[in-house]
Amino acid sequence: MSVGANGNRIAFTPDTVSSTPSPRTNKSLREPKETKTSTMNHILINAIVFLFGISIGGMIYSSSGCFAGADWSTTFAGGDIMDAPSQIRGGRDDDRISPTTQNRGLFDEMHNKLYNIANKPVVLPRRQYKLGDVKETGGGLQDSDRELLGSLYYNASSVFEFGLGESTEIAAYVGVPRYSGVDTDAVWVGSARDGSTKIDSSRNKETPMDHFLFQFADIGQTRIFGNPLNESLQKIPYSLQSAPLNNEMEAFDVYLVDGRYRVACACASFLHAMSRAGDMKRVRVGVHDWDRGKVGRIEDWHWGYWGLVEGSDAIAEIEHKSKLLAVLKLRSNTTEHDIMKMWEKHVWDRR
Repeated sequence: MSVGANGNRIAFTPDTVSSTPSPRTNKSLREPKETKTSTMNHILINAIVFLFGISIGGMIYSSSGCFAGADWSTTFAGGDIMDAPSQIRGGRDDDRISPTTQNRGLFDEMHNKLYNIANKPVVLPRRQYKLGDVKETGGGLQDSDRELLGSLYYNASSVFEFGLGESTEIAAYVGVPRYSGVDTDAVWVGSARDGSTKIDSSRNKETPMDHFLFQFADIGQTRIFGNPLNESLQKIPYSLQSAPLNNEMEAFDVYLVDGRYRVACACASFLHAMSRAGDMKRVRVGVHDWDRGKVGRIEDWHWGYWGLVEGSDAIAEIEHKSKLLAVLKLRSNTTEHDIMKMWEKHVWDRR
């Protein structure tokens, strides 16, 4: 029993309901079985049609060439295949573009500007080198090597060196307009930088070659002549063979290899020049300590420097030769793949 709003008692019976009628007692609110089945069928049909539409649309989109051999540079406005996924998202998904993808172009623009500033041509009086003009440093150059280098550098507008020392000072003496060099000994890098000077005619004294760019290649702790203590460090090839050249967006006239991993660095020099649209008829790669190539057993020669110019895999030929320095030019029929193949063979050969 319960009391109604007017004070009268109300007796609950099975047919009595609360203020919300129950479908169990009100047949008019029940959903017929036929209606439920019809609704489910309708949903199922719509799902099948939707999936079928997606499948047909995908086939049409693929056949249009957007993903099957299409020209990515025209399909995507940015022209960079790495940016491709972000260009086709559309709608709210555009907010998911990562800062790295979105701003990479601006970083490259910044880098290009700074590169152009750092490599702005420097007009210097060119001086021909003769023996005695530069103090000997004991790095292993012989007189004939010095004379060959002096002539080579005097006629070059740009020089890159793997291994710094007396050759660096010769480059400074003859006034190379654009220079970059790398070494695996940080102290030696500082010494080469401080020893590279030019004539300041206004003060009639030697001043630093400020536009020369010096780099340190971290290959771990080193012993004598920049050899790594741990030759298996994974960072060695990258730090020495590619990283110093990677930021150089123009080829060099002359590359000198006079440090560790000579064959690999010679290959890297040729590859760099080719990738930067260098004139391969003019590009030269010098390799010092050339005589070491045939030291030891004859079956080990292919691991020495002579493998660059001899044998079925040879990629270059000797144009000039002094006592310990060979100046190489690329063979006319050598391809990038040929050079890459040789590099892969010698990438861990530290000589």
